[in-house]
Amino acid sequence: MLVINALVAADAVLIPLQAEYLATESVELLLDQVALMRRSGLNAHLTIAGIVLTMVDQRTVINREAVAYTRSTFGERVPVFQTMIKRSVRFPESQASHQTIMQYDPKGEGALAYAALAEELCRAT
Repeated sequence: MLVINALVAADAVLIPLQAEYLATESVELLLDQVALMRRSGLNAHLTIAGIVLTMVDQRTVINREAVAYTRSTFGERVPVFQTMIKRSVRFPESQASHQTIMQYDPKGEGALAYAALAEELCRAT
């Protein structure tokens, strides 16, 4: 129910996607839910801003394959952002410190990736 309420209230959806195969299956369900929102008239103007790949570790074959699969499977239907958020211990450390990644490690790779994503999102809209 919370997802439906959020989709009714939203103008656009940004889909964070962990670079794992099982996670990619949920994207299809979310795309179907957005289509249902549009068709039903609950939110006819709902758009998908794009998919952002998160927790990416390009050193592993499975992550590289999941990134490629996401781009090839969903890339023609919805934008898949070029900026990817890499897996980093800094994210759970920032959470434990009750700080955003921007506060905890503003010059770190994670903060810079989110800043790049924000710029990419602004250019896309």
